[in-house]
Amino acid sequence: TALGQRWKDTFFVAGFSGNPARSGIYAFKLSPKGAGFEMKETKKILGGLLPTGMDFGPGGALYFSDWIDGWKTKDNGRVWKLEDEAGENSQLRKDTETLIRADFKNKENEYLGKLLGYPDSRVRQKAQFVLAKRADEGLEIFKQKLNSGNEQLARIHSIWGIAQLARSGVDNAGDLLLPLLEDSDSEIRAQAARWLGDIRYSPSEDALIPVLKDNAPRVQFFAAEALGRIEAQSAVQPIIALLADNNDEDVYIRHAGSLALARIGDVDAIKSL
Repeated sequence: TALGQRWKDTFFVAGFSGNPARSGIYAFKLSPKGAGFEMKETKKILGGLLPTGMDFGPGGALYFSDWIDGWKTKDNGRVWKLEDEAGENSQLRKDTETLIRADFKNKENEYLGKLLGYPDSRVRQKAQFVLAKRADEGLEIFKQKLNSGNEQLARIHSIWGIAQLARSGVDNAGDLLLPLLEDSDSEIRAQAARWLGDIRYSPSEDALIPVLKDNAPRVQFFAAEALGRIEAQSAVQPIIALLADNNDEDVYIRHAGSLALARIGDVDAIKSL
């Protein structure tokens, strides 16, 4: 929700090169390509300064530090505020600031569950982390949101929350992610595969192998990565088949498959190639 609507889905980077004439702030957008992304558009939105780092404030403005003259004496520095006048008085930004500054510790579970789908990622993550600390109560909210088919962001944060609970020792939390490998939303399938691997959930081996043939390359990528993390011996030949089908075209698939084979460590199978 920061800055304004025109900057939605935009990334920002401080282009530091040691000299203000060659430095500045760049904005860019990405679009999906295979298992990864490609540059969609990029532009320099500010020049003549030497930004060394940046962050968004709770109110939605972009703040960045300025080294001024670069590799000279370090006696001076500046902090700038970059604002978009079109979005400066946005009600959504005001609501977001209120939520970022609020204490969620005493908020009801249902209220936090609704915030899992909020437009600003900082608010969503804040609600997710509080729910994850509530163990069984939080798990119930995550389970409810997993079944809300039209709330993709809330479902994704529920997957992340369940992964947090699994890492903290909640038994069989990974079982909740297994059915999502067959979800109609490819991003949900990708996130399920990703986090089954992250928590190294070995019982997911049989369910992950068919996902290597998913029609979405991004899902294939995370399935291969997950099978490598759990060192799934039965996945060696299916991963080799994935690499063969890829025919060296998608570098992300190539990387995930080769890394998975390395992690599984079946030396004889690799030798035979």
